[in-house]
Amino acid sequence: MFKELETIVLKHDIAAYGLKEGTVGAIVDVHGEGEAYEVEFIDTTSGRTIALLTLTAEDLKPLESSVTITWESTLPLWSEIESEYVHIKSKSKAKTEEYNYQSI
Repeated sequence: MFKELETIVLKHDIAAYGLKEGTVGAIVDVHGEGEAYEVEFIDTTSGRTIALLTLTAEDLKPLESSVTITWESTLPLWSEIESEYVHIKSKSKAKTEEYNYQSI
């Protein structure tokens, strides 16, 4: 049984509202002894409600049992940064030497 204000995860798609399996929502009301739940799903970028639905426990699962973190870095590897730095530094040194040679 879920409690009011508990964060949950949707077990399946609800196409009519554009909700996908894994969408996170919050229980805003418990009907009876947990026969059904009012669940609010929000758009995390705008904070607006996407849907407020009456669902059963079969539609939901607790958040902590379903968290999967996927992470992919878009930052360059240190070796790539270092390689670019060495390249820029050597070009800068060549320009300095060229300038020094011409000014003599």
